[in-house]
Amino acid sequence: MFRVEAVRDETPGLYDSRLFEVTDGSVPQHWAVSHAASGDITLGPEKWERAGFWDDFFDGERWAVDLYQSEKNKSLG
Repeated sequence: MFRVEAVRDETPGLYDSRLFEVTDGSVPQHWAVSHAASGDITLGPEKWERAGFWDDFFDGERWAVDLYQSEKNKSLG
């Protein structure tokens, strides 16, 4: 699954990764790869890996929304 912000200013949704083609394999320096006990692999901004981040983000917690925006802006350059 890929978490993608498909519509500007709306929360990112989850999409089947088979719907995408990777055209650039480079990874931003502030991103990390995590491997969960469940076998899931996560790739994205390291700060988004904090426990509870996505729950707090979708609950509208200000710290998580601000962190999302900050890390997204870093990724976009």
